Amino acid sequence: MKCEELFSAIGELDGRFVEEAASAPKFSSKKQMIIRLGALVACLMLAVSAAYLHSLNRPEVSYDGTVGSEHDVFPLTDNETCLELSIEKAYEYEPLGELLPRKWVDGRALSECFPDKTALVAERQQNIPGGRTVMKLILDSPAIKTSITLIVSDEDYFEEFMSANGFEYDRVYSHGNDGSRIYVKSGGYVIEYFTERGDLADIDELFDMIYSAECFAETAEPEADLETPKRRQAVSLNYVENLDVASAFINLSGEDYAAMTYGELTEYFGIAPSVDEVLPYLTRTEGNYGVYRTDVRGIYYDSNAICFESEDGTRRLNVSLAKVFRHVYDYFDLISDELVFTDINGREPAIFCCTDENGRSRLHAEFLIGSVAVYADAENIPYEDFVSCLKELVGESGQSAGGEHTVTGTVNTVDSYANHIGIIVDKGGEKLSYGICLPDGISADDYSMGSTVTVTFKGEPATVLTVWKEQLISIETKG
Repeated sequence: MKCEELFSAIGELDGRFVEEAASAPKFSSKKQMIIRLGALVACLMLAVSAAYLHSLNRPEVSYDGTVGSEHDVFPLTDNETCLELSIEKAYEYEPLGELLPRKWVDGRALSECFPDKTALVAERQQNIPGGRTVMKLILDSPAIKTSITLIVSDEDYFEEFMSANGFEYDRVYSHGNDGSRIYVKSGGYVIEYFTERGDLADIDELFDMIYSAECFAETAEPEADLETPKRRQAVSLNYVENLDVASAFINLSGEDYAAMTYGELTEYFGIAPSVDEVLPYLTRTEGNYGVYRTDVRGIYYDSNAICFESEDGTRRLNVSLAKVFRHVYDYFDLISDELVFTDINGREPAIFCCTDENGRSRLHAEFLIGSVAVYADAENIPYEDFVSCLKELVGESGQSAGGEHTVTGTVNTVDSYANHIGIIVDKGGEKLSYGICLPDGISADDYSMGSTVTVTFKGEPATVLTVWKEQLISIETKG
């Protein structure tokens, strides 16, 4: 209870309690002293404990100050323009969209929490004081007791105001009587988080939200200190139109199905995903597991999905495993031309991200663990949590993320229509079938069946055993 509230409560005591106190039996002066000292100590301990517990919930970099005026972002003059953008479109607005957080303080995707919110972009005249392109977004939610206003612009827009008030980046400042603000910088751009009422320093997940912005995805972690908040792991996301996986058709016969228990399934793959241990808000759901096999063909299809889901069903993560039937033709349409990778325990998988037609965020990654293909697909899971799950799945690989990989194999497929070739690579005594998507300027018709080729590419195969054209560095024919 604040001091003002405490004094107010004392002032509202009923008069009869005062009268009763006056007529109550009196203690000896010695007893009165002991009781008073005891009460004083108890009050002090309570105050210290409350202050300590409150400090645990405040960011390490909080700083109390006093600020006055606020940036006048709107309204615009008659000859200036203003754009109204959905959050998803605001993310695409270059370069300011990269500074918007991707998730809210409760860990959910920002676009999921605020599907109807509009970001306002003021394309201000450059010849007026403070004239810059400015983006403004106001967010409020039951998750916190105050609304947060985000103002994004280039560094010069904030420079004079910050300098006049002696502000530093990554510190929380009080504003007036009840509000607060913080300035965060990335490159030559700045984002201000501002509240009219409420202390940003009281939001435990404040920096988780701030550093979920794309501009911080490739920020190296600085050495720990007390002045700068810890950056998140460098996570590079590939934004795609959708995550509809292309899979091959295979004729499955019901008579060939052999059911398995979960224990038999994990023994078969040698992998027991413990996603629910990494993310306690998820629980593994019961599923139907099994493989398709015949006496002649043996096991010919073994893809199984293990589902982890939140209690309310709004968040889920599926881990699909396969070691006999590993399709190699997954391909998603990138929104940008660049394909980026994330270092996870010394490996470099590609993580794909999109928002589905219902506004739910989805994340996807594929990679091999030994001879087992792993397909991880998440819905409404924060990307930091998704990466934590990938770390658990990958384990301690002992590899080194060097950026380039080279494989040599024999051509066994030439697809002129898709401009794609397939090669058989002998890796550790096992023959793996790689798919190579060729870029413009290199034709599949230039390769013949049985020839030997050496392929160099960046990152791991973007999807299981498939090297995308965006990651191809070179391909050479030998002999």
